[in-house]
Amino acid sequence: FYPVLQQANGQAVPGAGGAASSLQQGFVAYSYSFSADPQRLMQANSGQFNPQVHVDYAKWVQAMQNNPDPTCCYPEPLVGLPALEARVTRQQQAVQDCTTALEELRTGFGNLKDALQAQSMQKLEECRRRHQMLSHQLLQVVTAVEGYAAASGAARRSPQAEAQLEGRLARLEEAVHAPACARARLEELWGVLRGL
Repeated sequence: FYPVLQQANGQAVPGAGGAASSLQQGFVAYSYSFSADPQRLMQANSGQFNPQVHVDYAKWVQAMQNNPDPTCCYPEPLVGLPALEARVTRQQQAVQDCTTALEELRTGFGNLKDALQAQSMQKLEECRRRHQMLSHQLLQVVTAVEGYAAASGAARRSPQAEAQLEGRLARLEEAVHAPACARARLEELWGVLRGL
């Protein structure tokens, strides 16, 4: 087994001679390559066997049948261990490129999020100031209207109606803030949720 590993690693094995090179050249596997070029995809997935390129007809047919997505990838023969090693190297480089791109996207996303958050906080603070200013103006207008209505006699105070409204408001507040009522309502909601 050790000589096979040495051969796969590209080291010369004493006494193996021609067997090693035939083993390396006799190895045929298929992998899939992605492409955005429709011409290349159509040519590679055409279904025409070329013995100089595809080498092993049975493996080529199996690779064509197992193609995960013929609209964007095509089977590619790997003849010999050096081709397999080159493919592994290309895939490792592609993974490294994707990792680098992912880190760049994360950095860009973080910068964009920070910028948007800073803008949002600034706009929120501006909205708060404007709301405060408008509330103050509304209070001044309401005060002026009430003052004018009271001075012109258009508005009259009715202490009896005010007392009735205050009593109703107090009863509503008690009903809302009563612990027994809230607990009963909460238990009713739990019962409904358990029934679901």
